[in-house]
Amino acid sequence: MGSIKTPFPKFSHKKTTCSEEEVIKRAGQFFADNGWLIQDQAESEATFKGRPPIPLRLLFLTIVGFLFFIIPGVIVYRVLVKRAVRLQNILVKVRPIAGNAEVTIIYSRAAEKLINKFLNLLPPTSDNEVVK
Repeated sequence: MGSIKTPFPKFSHKKTTCSEEEVIKRAGQFFADNGWLIQDQAESEATFKGRPPIPLRLLFLTIVGFLFFIIPGVIVYRVLVKRAVRLQNILVKVRPIAGNAEVTIIYSRAAEKLINKFLNLLPPTSDNEVVK
């Protein structure tokens, strides 16, 4: 029996002192500044769509493939680069807890650095932990 692939393979949680509305507002500003579009937004959740940056190693492999011959470059481009830059989603959910908020973000592996950057910008609570 094969494994089932989900469109959102990773998730992170963080508790913050911000309100639900403030977290959604900050998420909208942060992801918009990083080139992601707001696909859907509600009071306690927001979905963003966008393309992660092309990893430099894939760009290097494509250039090397084109230098050796057209066919290897086209193969590398079609198989690796096109797959790496297809549209992806980030889902930000916020849940109120005792005067604070718990932020849950569901995302793809390619957006992991961006998510960590966003979570580090949120003010933590005293018992804060980030779960990956």
